Amino acid sequence: EQSRLLELDRQLLSESNQLKLLEARITADELILREIGEIQFDEQAYQTLKSRLTALEGRYREFLSQTNYLDKEWPTTEAALLSNQTAIQQTQQDLAACQQALQQLNFDENAYAAAKLALAGFTEKYQAQSDQLRGLEKTGLELQAEQEKSLEKIRSNNRILAQISDKLEEVELLRKLAEMLGLFKTEILEKVSPGITREASELFTRITKGKYEGILVDENFDFAIADGGVFYPIDRFSGGEVDLANFCLRIAITKAIMDLSGSGHRMEFLAFDEIFGSQDEERRLEMMLALHYLQEQFRQIYIVSHIDSLKDYFPHLLEVQFAAEGSQALWR
Repeated sequence: EQSRLLELDRQLLSESNQLKLLEARITADELILREIGEIQFDEQAYQTLKSRLTALEGRYREFLSQTNYLDKEWPTTEAALLSNQTAIQQTQQDLAACQQALQQLNFDENAYAAAKLALAGFTEKYQAQSDQLRGLEKTGLELQAEQEKSLEKIRSNNRILAQISDKLEEVELLRKLAEMLGLFKTEILEKVSPGITREASELFTRITKGKYEGILVDENFDFAIADGGVFYPIDRFSGGEVDLANFCLRIAITKAIMDLSGSGHRMEFLAFDEIFGSQDEERRLEMMLALHYLQEQFRQIYIVSHIDSLKDYFPHLLEVQFAAEGSQALWR
């Protein structure tokens, strides 16, 4: 409460000071009015003057704006004017110097026209020569490209020639190899052909029980069958007799290979596929006897056959059976 009273005292003191100031101003204004005395106020003149002031206020504001613009731009404009005056003076001096130099030049209009005409002709010739030069450059580039293509063709031809040379060497080697193989074949045939003929003839005669005297093998391993002392080509005989002759030849050739290999490289496996199909029952038995005879020379003789009547002649039988779920092989 005491602080509030203090605050009110301060406000009262402030208001008192303001009141004193206002009273002093009123006193001063009254003194001024007493000095002026009484004035007759003309309302109409006042309104007229006010209207004129209102009308002139826009022009006055525009005047102030232009005055401010002039005050702002005048230094720059004055400097530019001085600079332009200096430039004009310099240009006048340069023009005078050029006019003096032109007078000293002794300009000839006819000579100028002739020189201009000559320059035009030179320009045309220069343009023509430039076009010709560009044409020559283009032709040169085309010739260079053609030359590069030709060089590439030459390089390609050289590579092909090198390949041909290599191939010719290979051909020569193959020719020599073929020649050597031919000589080797001739030598081998001369060595083994009599043995093959003898072995095949003995087996063929035994199986046929002397019906045919023998088989003759030539240098191309084509063979003929002897009948009545005369050798005939195989197309004279039936398919079964030809198959039987092939069977005898295979055995004879196998023995000849074994003889050529030597004792250290003996062949211990022999296989035949469907050799009984074209033979009658008697010749099948003779062929089985021949195979039993070969057991002394081969550890294994493998024969594929579908003839059930021969099963009992084999010591070991691997039978393939077919079923809906697949096939299986069983030893019998």
